Amino acid sequence: MNLRPLRPKRSALTGLRYAPSRLEYKPIFAINQGKAIILFMDTTLAKLYHVQHQEYLEDIPFWLSLAKGSAGTIVELGCGTGRITKPLLDKGHEVIGIDNDPIMLEFIRAEMGKHKKLKLLEADFTEFIDYKKASLVILPCNTFSTLSKEQRKKLISNVYDNLPENTVFCVSFVNPELINIMPDSEEPEVEMLIEHPETGQPLQLSAEWESTTDKFIITWHFDELFSDGSVKRISESVEHYKETTQEFVDEFNEAGFEIELFGGFEREKYEDESENLIIRAKK
Repeated sequence: MNLRPLRPKRSALTGLRYAPSRLEYKPIFAINQGKAIILFMDTTLAKLYHVQHQEYLEDIPFWLSLAKGSAGTIVELGCGTGRITKPLLDKGHEVIGIDNDPIMLEFIRAEMGKHKKLKLLEADFTEFIDYKKASLVILPCNTFSTLSKEQRKKLISNVYDNLPENTVFCVSFVNPELINIMPDSEEPEVEMLIEHPETGQPLQLSAEWESTTDKFIITWHFDELFSDGSVKRISESVEHYKETTQEFVDEFNEAGFEIELFGGFEREKYEDESENLIIRAKK
């Protein structure tokens, strides 16, 4: 997506695709003795999420370098379908992947479930999680900015209170200063053309957004294209909270963390014009 008039690299908004823990599925219902029961959850959206993200590799070296100095268990919050989980396992790290989405976790189990160094936990990571055995805690792919101020403070406090001394908690998301000056809205713009993971049909991905006083709402459209000219569309919106960089930083400082800021995944110095805000917080 081009964020006109700023036009940063498309990678700047990659994290504003789906935050793994924020997807909502539409259940399929049936009537049994007068009561509605859920037969199954539609997994198509999770598959679309997976194919959309699997080619995004820009941040992986950063997370691997961060993990290189970690001797114990790495806790990945909002692990989704395992985009970061797999490279960590491939490097021999022990990983606990946490997500509140059971369908996302099934993707990981199917691909990596037999890995002896992997443990998956279905949970809301803004609630209490025991981090006492963690050597590193990470929250990639902009999920952090989908959390409300109350959720963020609860998360940061829980991590700090339960994290061993000298352990790092690192989050990454699109630079909020860029988001805060976006136009009020943007018409859909085609991002990519890929193959539908279920049908093999051409799948056109486009995005549009709306910017309100306190939220940046991005909507992704997945259009399955058929030879007769018909189109089958699945859309999903994710809300990101608008704060200043200083407000995000203050939340970590107030919890007691020592922080270091980066503006990109090559550990560039953070500036207001940086594409990303990466917060490396050390207890």
